[in-house]
Parts: sequence; structure tokens; C-alpha cells
Amino acid sequence: MSSTSINSLKEEKSVKNEIKYKLTPPEGGWGYIVAVAVTVIVNVTAQPQCAFGLIFGNFLADIGDETTGTTLANGMFNTVFSFTGLLSNILLQKYSHRTVGILGATIFITGQFATIFVTNLIQMVLFFGVIQGIGFGLLLPAVYSSLNTYFEKRINVMMGLCQSFMAAMNIVVPIMAKLCMDTYGFRASVALLAALSLNCLPGVLSLQPVKRHLKKIPILEHIENKYLRIDDVKTKSVSLNDLATKDQMQPLMEEGLNESNIRLYQKYLATKPRPSIASLGERFLSISSTGEMERTLSKYTLNTEDQPKQKLFDLSLFKDPKFINISIGMSLSFTSDLAFISILPMVLTGKNFTSSEIAVLISVLFVSDFTSRILLSAVSTVLAIKNRHIFLLGTTLSAAFRCGFLMSNGYMWTMVMCSCLGFLRCLIQTPLPLVITEEYPSNFSTAFSFYMVICGVISLIFGPLMSYIKAVTGSDAMVIHVLTLAYLICTVTWTIEMILSKLKTKKTTETTGNKGAN
Repeated sequence: MSSTSINSLKEEKSVKNEIKYKLTPPEGGWGYIVAVAVTVIVNVTAQPQCAFGLIFGNFLADIGDETTGTTLANGMFNTVFSFTGLLSNILLQKYSHRTVGILGATIFITGQFATIFVTNLIQMVLFFGVIQGIGFGLLLPAVYSSLNTYFEKRINVMMGLCQSFMAAMNIVVPIMAKLCMDTYGFRASVALLAALSLNCLPGVLSLQPVKRHLKKIPILEHIENKYLRIDDVKTKSVSLNDLATKDQMQPLMEEGLNESNIRLYQKYLATKPRPSIASLGERFLSISSTGEMERTLSKYTLNTEDQPKQKLFDLSLFKDPKFINISIGMSLSFTSDLAFISILPMVLTGKNFTSSEIAVLISVLFVSDFTSRILLSAVSTVLAIKNRHIFLLGTTLSAAFRCGFLMSNGYMWTMVMCSCLGFLRCLIQTPLPLVITEEYPSNFSTAFSFYMVICGVISLIFGPLMSYIKAVTGSDAMVIHVLTLAYLICTVTWTIEMILSKLKTKKTTETTGNKGAN
């Protein structure tokens, strides 16, 4: 063999030795199966609840009072769901997404089938509120966490597609529920819901560990101009977004990290916006996503001697008046929205609408909700508006249109009001998790977990409160007024806090300016 060939082989071997590899999410492949599974699971578990009043309304009326039963059952479900979400996050640290998902799906399906045989309100609260609430609280965090591991760059697109199909299901469910009730009756319709929930089992079984599908991408480190090193931030004009989205970032971070660059990158990850989550279950995506970011940084974090140890739950948040105000305001508004949707069929029945008219009115509400989500996504790409301001606008206008909803019993008037309320519902549901992301980016997981606890407590209080008001007044309109009052509490307290905060900032600026002048 010639010396030239030997040198060529040596050079080739040298180049191979310089190659480093990194594992990246598949950004497709089996991830598409997981995305379909998430959509199916949510559509067969969460979405049918928007027709709760249509299916269970007459049954609850026969055993007592439909408004009382609906508020108690849904209030218990939301409370148990919120607290179980914390347990789910702990289990996901020890077990796979599929294991936790199977456990949650099994419990949920058990509660769903048990609901077929309920004969009184206590059984309804137990099987629907408690058992299904536990199953749902375990199931949803698992499936959303799994989806998040399969996508990084395309997570916004995939979540957008999933949300679109979920919102579309809201439009179909009331019509299908009305058809089933007219054709098969109450027990058979509940049995069909239980059978439908079985479809979540193949969904959770498809949640394979992402490590089976990770892509191995080679990186030639000797081609320096092809890749951006984190140390180049000091000498090149590079945005934080460019820094954090380069494919080669993680392997090249192994070279020459310093403390300032680590903190810079950590700050970026803490403030990076996550896809908005427009339903109860979707809230967990942001929590799990933050956990994934933190785990990604685990091998690059500073030595424990150089940084203070972080607590699992930072209880100091409960000493922050701003956090308490934000959490209570969002919890009141979110609970009010869910409670209104759950009792809406009974309220419309009280206005002497037929079951067919009620199904159309509810469908109009969800069509408007679906349309507003699309418009909000389009507007968000053009205008930078704080999510808290969007949420505040939604609560204020929703309170006004709730009052308008009660002003007339005419069919066309009610349809217009339902359309407006559906459109405004998006302004409450969509920005909800992002409000805390904006205000508490560095400890989002803890802040959102505590918000969930507060929301669960308020949901637990709302059920008996609404039942008491209905029992005392005998009026569905008075119950809606109480739900509207929850919106107004959020509007007033948030507005006062924002004004005081602005005045304080202005005063601090003036004081600083005066000191500088002196």
C-alpha cells in the first residue's frame, strides 16, 4: 500500500474520531402516532363533558335538582383533578408516561362504566367527581408530557393541530348527545360514553418511550464556521433565539461553558414561551415542558457549591400578594367558566327552549370559541400583547355579556349572546397558563402547581355555594349572577393591583431621577 493511501486512511480515521453525535427528538415518525393518540384520548374523555347537562340534566332533575347536582359533581371533578395533577407529576418522575397513562385510563374508564348504574347524587359525585377526576388527573399529564418529548421545533404546530381537532369535537358533541338521548335514552347514552372512553387504552399503549426513536445526528467539530458555539455570544451579534434553537447547541455546549453563559441560557429557557393550552388538561404541557428543559440543563448547571439549593416547592410564593391575587383571580374566572358551561343546558331548558334548540345554541357557542382561537393565534403573530391583559379583557367583557344573556329569553337574542360568550371564552382559556409564565418565568412549575391547588380549593367551594344559592332562591339566573360576580372580582382586584404597581413604578423612577439629578 502506498504512503499516500496510508495517509488518506489516517486522515479519514482522524476525521471520524472528531465526529460527535447528539440525540434529538424525532420531530415526526412515531411522534405523529403519539399526537393522534393525544387527540383521541382528550376527545373521548374530556370533550364529552361539554354535553354533561344534556345527558345528565333530566336524571339529576328526577333525583333532586339538576343545577345542584351538576355543580356538585363538576366541582368535585375539578377539585380532585387539580390535586391529582400534583401526584401525577411526582409519578412521572419515577415511572414512564405509558405506565402512568395506563393507570389513569383504567381508573377513568372504571368510573365511567360505574356511572351507568348511578341512582342518586352521592353515587354520581363519587363515580364521576372522584373516580373519574383521579383518573383524568393521572392520564392527561402523562399524555401531554409524552407528546412534548417527541417534538421540539414543531411542538407549536403539533399542539395547534391537536387543539383544532379538540375544539372541533366540542362542536359535534352536543349534537351527538342530543341524538343519542332521543334515540337510546339516558342509560344507553351513558353506556355509549363509557364504551367511547375505551378508545383511550390503545392511545396510552402507543406512548412508547422516546428513547426508542431519538435521532442520532453527527457533528463535525473541526468545521468551526458551520456551527455556533455558545462562547461566540461574546464576539458575535446573535439573538438569544438563534442561540437556543441551533441544532448543534447541546453537543457544542460541552466545550468551554462559563458561569455567565450558563445563566444566560437558563434565563432564556425560563422565559421561552410554551404553546398555549386551552383546556384543563393542556395546562400540564407547560409544566412538563419546563421539567424537560430543566433536565436538559442538568449536566450543564453550575456546581452546587456555587449556587443555592432549590426547594421542590417554594412556599415563599404564598407570601407574594401579587401571586395570590393572580392565582385567585384566574381560579375564580376558570371555575366560573366551567360551571357556566356545565349548567348552560339546564338554564336554556328553564328558558323553555326545546332540546334541539339547546343543542344548536351550545354548538354555536363552541363554534365561536373555535373561531376565536384561530383569530387569536393569527393576531398573536402580529401583535405582542401581554397575556394577562388578554385574560383581563376576557373576564371583563364576559361579565357584561353574561348579564346580557339574562336580559331576554328570545331565541335569536340568546343565540347572539351564546356566540359572544363563546368568542370571549377563548380570551380566558387560551392565555391562562401563559399569565404565570410571564409573571414567574424562573419558577413556573412551582407557581403553576400552587395555582392548581388554589383552583381546586375554589372549585370545591363553588359547588356547595351554587347549590345553596339555587336552594334558597330557586333561580338559575341568580346562580349565573354569582358566577358573573367571580369574573368581576378578578377584574376589580387585577385592575387595582395594576394601577398600584404602575404608580409605584412611576414613583420609583421619579425618585431615582431626582437622586441622579442631585
